[in-house]
Amino acid sequence: MSPVEVGWYEHLRKENPTLQSLWDLSNNFRSIFAERSIKKFHEWIQQVGRSDFRELRNFACGLQKNLKAVEASIIYDFNNGITEGCVNRLKNIKKQMYGRASFDLLRKKVILSKWG
Repeated sequence: MSPVEVGWYEHLRKENPTLQSLWDLSNNFRSIFAERSIKKFHEWIQQVGRSDFRELRNFACGLQKNLKAVEASIIYDFNNGITEGCVNRLKNIKKQMYGRASFDLLRKKVILSKWG
């Protein structure tokens, strides 16, 4: 962002307390992952619960339903992105080939295509 844009956003936040509150909550959420702090996560959940943002409260409620997975994502760097990418790639190949070829041709296309 340019300095002009940054100044404009700062001006908007100063003039609108609701926007400033939303800005603070979003920055606090980002800092949870940067600092890997479960304590900050639980504090953030409480802050959101007291906020006027219904959608954000619904989001926080959804996070609480799968609390162990969220806490693990805060602490650990591991993810299943590579696996999900491969599954997505295979599904796309299957959709492209649907009804057009036999299983043998589908298998060859999957094996010979790039795993990139």
